[in-house]
Amino acid sequence: MPKKGKNNREKIMLEEMVNAANELNSALGLEPEIDVELPIDKLLEKLKEAANLLMEDDELSEKTMDMLNKLSQISEEEESTKPKLLRKEVKKTRKVKKPRKLTI
Repeated sequence: MPKKGKNNREKIMLEEMVNAANELNSALGLEPEIDVELPIDKLLEKLKEAANLLMEDDELSEKTMDMLNKLSQISEEEESTKPKLLRKEVKKTRKVKKPRKLTI
């Protein structure tokens, strides 16, 4: 649960994440269940993984759906601000060795 030193917004966010994790655990029958004691970044990852398992007919509370929508928006923002690493294309040329002449 929320730890000392966190501001109110972080506490609320963590509480919402924990509630969403608990609901996903029970609604989806996750094995292993999402550990609600994980650090926030790991809990976020697990929630995103669980969100990918949702089917159209899964019934979740509005609060949980809102939390999952927030997480997807955060993910999209992070992806758009991440520096893109581009691999420089290098043509690899292979030198073909000339056959050696054998002297017998």
